[in-house]
Amino acid sequence: MPDERGDDHGRILAPQGKEAAVALGDWLRENDLLPELVLCSTAARTRETLAALNAILPTELHKSLYLGSAGDMLALLHKADDAVRHIMIVGHNPGMHAMAATMARGYVREADADAIVHRYPTCGLVSMSLPAVHWRDAAPQTGIVDILRFDGID
Repeated sequence: MPDERGDDHGRILAPQGKEAAVALGDWLRENDLLPELVLCSTAARTRETLAALNAILPTELHKSLYLGSAGDMLALLHKADDAVRHIMIVGHNPGMHAMAATMARGYVREADADAIVHRYPTCGLVSMSLPAVHWRDAAPQTGIVDILRFDGID
């Protein structure tokens, strides 16, 4: 939804969104899951989300992630340096939901399949292992969902 000026790209996070992002950052640190690289949309709220994680992370801002499709996200992954093993994408729905559903082949917990297919909330996190040796070889329907954290705000 656009802000009062009609600028969705410039819309900032609501207080609940900031709280959810801080909680997610705490959880990522507690579980030693901070990524080596973040691919982040240029929108104000995604940059705020990243800042609220409260971690200094190598980050690339990409305008293509603003309302980007699963294909746009996969294209960015294909360009990633193979020395980087853990990448986080901070983007927007419906693209994030589509990316998770497109890439997943299996789930550590079968209950996660329903959650990914039926809803992908704001500040949701899906951690997925991909069998590709090179990022350029990452392909749809090959990932295994290791972690699903959907306790952010809707």
